[in-house]
Amino acid sequence: MSDPSTVPAELVDVLARATDEAERLGHGRITPWHLVRVLERDHGAAARPVLGPSLVTEASMRLSQEPRTYTAPLPTPGTREALSAAARSADPIASLAVVLRSVAGDPGDPAPSLPIATQAGGAGMLSAIRAQYAGVVRADPDLIARPSAVDPLLAALGSGRTPLLIGPEGSGRTTIAGLLAARIEHPSYDGPLRGRDVVLVRAGDALVRDTAVRVQALLEEVGDRSVVVLDDLEVLSGLGGGSRLDAGLLSVVRGAIDHPTRRVVLVLAAQYSAALHAAESELVDECVRVGIPPMPDQDVRLVADRHARAATAQGAQFEPGAVEAAVAPARPVDVDAHPALAVRRLDHAVALASLRGDRLARVVDVLPPDVRPAYAPDLVRAGLGRRIVGQDEVLDRVVRRLTVTRSELDVRPPRPDGVFLFAGPTGTGKTALAQALASEVFGGEDALVRLDMSEYAEPHSVAKLVGSPPGYVGSTEPSSWLTTKILARPECVLLLDEIEKADPAVWNTFLQVFDAGRLSDGLGRTADFRRVVVAMTTNIGARVFEGRTATTPMDPRADESAVLTAVKDRMAPELVNRLDDVLVFRPLTLDAVREIAQRMIDDVVVARMVPRGYTLTVDPAVVDLVASEGYDPAYGARPVQRSLERLVVLPLASCAPGTWHAVVDAGTVRWVAA
Repeated sequence: MSDPSTVPAELVDVLARATDEAERLGHGRITPWHLVRVLERDHGAAARPVLGPSLVTEASMRLSQEPRTYTAPLPTPGTREALSAAARSADPIASLAVVLRSVAGDPGDPAPSLPIATQAGGAGMLSAIRAQYAGVVRADPDLIARPSAVDPLLAALGSGRTPLLIGPEGSGRTTIAGLLAARIEHPSYDGPLRGRDVVLVRAGDALVRDTAVRVQALLEEVGDRSVVVLDDLEVLSGLGGGSRLDAGLLSVVRGAIDHPTRRVVLVLAAQYSAALHAAESELVDECVRVGIPPMPDQDVRLVADRHARAATAQGAQFEPGAVEAAVAPARPVDVDAHPALAVRRLDHAVALASLRGDRLARVVDVLPPDVRPAYAPDLVRAGLGRRIVGQDEVLDRVVRRLTVTRSELDVRPPRPDGVFLFAGPTGTGKTALAQALASEVFGGEDALVRLDMSEYAEPHSVAKLVGSPPGYVGSTEPSSWLTTKILARPECVLLLDEIEKADPAVWNTFLQVFDAGRLSDGLGRTADFRRVVVAMTTNIGARVFEGRTATTPMDPRADESAVLTAVKDRMAPELVNRLDDVLVFRPLTLDAVREIAQRMIDDVVVARMVPRGYTLTVDPAVVDLVASEGYDPAYGARPVQRSLERLVVLPLASCAPGTWHAVVDAGTVRWVAA
């Protein structure tokens, strides 16, 4: 072997940085993929002007399509030759360009022509460059043994079965593939897989075209020399919400498993098994399902400590308690699991510190305080009162319930923050209250997730909530599912408008939401409803208020009892029993309608016309006329809108910008120039 010191210093420096990159990522082998990563960043700034950004980008795109070993690309013979030639070159920077061109070239093309070195070393120089490029190939000390996950994999493979490794994003599926390879390579292992490489194929490796063909070619190439791990299998096969459904990939996998000689050893890995089982139940049933157990707290802490030390070596500093904060349990707003969650939190904190320029990652950067908006009952009640008229008792009861749950004093914490049924005649403010809750409790009406339950009138419409079976319309469109909306906005008001129009099968879907605060979909994802306020509106019991006039005596208790009886007659007992409160909205009085008319004139007419050059004032008699013309106890506030448009807005449309005053003249409204 040639002396490694003969490798040019500039090349050694770049390769050493690539080695550091591989170690940071926990990769057991070092390849040109890591070289491209460091060249894409400032680490390779000295070489990039010579190489050119387009070449680096081209190489990066090409490498992203290669199958991986140990989560790194498989080095082809052409790549090895290019590395060897680069090490022997008198111009190492130019030789790096040759390396990248060899990587970026079409794998079907013959190996590019490379310069022949004249200095001593010959074939032995390849070993020297490996020594510099990868250090000494050894077990990564940062990999934490997880025998509870690896042992079942080895047991299944040893018995000739195919394991299906199931674990959420961040739980360590990729790392476990590396641990499997380390166990196979360990001297103490003497099983049937000894001597095999572990090849990892992931959805993130840009296998976006002809996935089945590519995987088939890979399986034929590796034959009985490797263990092939197909990670993110539900995504690779188009079951993870993409625009395609590649059933061909599942056929390839099934063919490899069922092949008489069973030359290829497969490990399947996915986040969830539900979608796979629906698409190919026999395949999933034939596999040995291996769940990834949660990593022990002490091991998560170890991962965080090592990651923090690596960041410190790059100049970052951590406030006392910051690393401990990173290993705190996942919260509803977190989308991944430990240990990746701890690493992501630390990375985010370092990025914030870098933006501030002080390089000190604080505890609040790692784990910000609970993002729940502060809940002040008096302020919320006042805000609701400014938006909802004539329903004071309803508002008081809603605020009282939320005061308990938002203070986390509920005796059933897993349940949603509130489950309310808003009943009563139309136009009394039921939907408006849900909108007001989103604004006053969660900071804006964009925190309202609204479902029109008339669209769920058939039993099969449950699929709109949790997804259709694979192959059916909507099976690859999770963006429209309720679970997706709650995963994206775990703190919100969920409005189920006119719940009585939905099929009872849809009602039953919400039983677990109201009881356990969770709902699972066709992809196996579970949405957390613990911080959701559920508001259902219904016209059940509205007949109780038919025939009412302004002079009809009201008995609120009798009305509420009658409405509640109608609700119990129509809805299943197990659903009614999961409601926090059934709130009966009263028919609006004439005084309430007049207040609504005044607000509409002030907000909808006067304020809106100011930017258009109008200065408007309105005589009180105009408000009285709009209210009296728009008062109908059977229809609530909606007739007020129509009377406002007819009496006030229509005459204003013929007035030019200026100063105007509205008066009542002979039973109609007239705008007079002021």
